[in-house]
Amino acid sequence: MKNKDGIIEAVDELPSVGVVLIDVQESLLSTIANKDELLCSLNILIKAIKSFSLPLIVTKQVPEKLGLTIDCVSRFMPSINPIKEQFFCFW
Repeated sequence: MKNKDGIIEAVDELPSVGVVLIDVQESLLSTIANKDELLCSLNILIKAIKSFSLPLIVTKQVPEKLGLTIDCVSRFMPSINPIKEQFFCFW
């Protein structure tokens, strides 16, 4: 990181940054109160991921029962192959 006039620039650190999207599936989103706001934010995040060429990991929880990753993620990231989770573990 560089410190220029009190402003920290992390541009040199970008290769060590990545994004993890966990279980962004339609059936799980249906229970979220502000679903539209979340989807809007996800679209902004996805555009930033693509603009900065950041690594992305996507997971999906029991896709056979809960469905696929939502379209706004899969459409903009067609080369991403989500990791299938079969068990839920907080730790």
